[in-house]
Amino acid sequence: MALAAISVLSMVLATLWLIVNNRLWERTTDTYRPRARLYNTATVCTVVFSAVVLYVGLFLAVLVAAMTVIDETFLSSQLGFQAGLNNYLNLAWLATSMGIFAGALGSSADSHDDVLRATYGYRERLRRRAAQSSQGGEMSESH
Repeated sequence: MALAAISVLSMVLATLWLIVNNRLWERTTDTYRPRARLYNTATVCTVVFSAVVLYVGLFLAVLVAAMTVIDETFLSSQLGFQAGLNNYLNLAWLATSMGIFAGALGSSADSHDDVLRATYGYRERLRRRAAQSSQGGEMSESH
């Protein structure tokens, strides 16, 4: 139960961090309200779906790596009882939850332009650039 809570918490924190840190949330002051709601819903769904896919892939990779690298007798000696598949699953589960959030924090190193290119299509970037220039803002996508 605790691992499930840690997993959910890591996914929520990673999703929030990715959206807030990369300025993906549309404010209604910048965008027409129904359009902003649509954009924000699409953003949350996309980021959550991506995080879930990444979580599953990372879990499988960590599980295979743990079962390959950590000998069962060594794990048993460290735990103080006979280790089995369940222990490897718990280890991979915890490591994946920590890795997902660490990866979200590590994404802070990406530039805002890189995130916009990965998130929005070419036409949407043009619309945003035009909207910024009509408001007297900069012509670039970076803030």
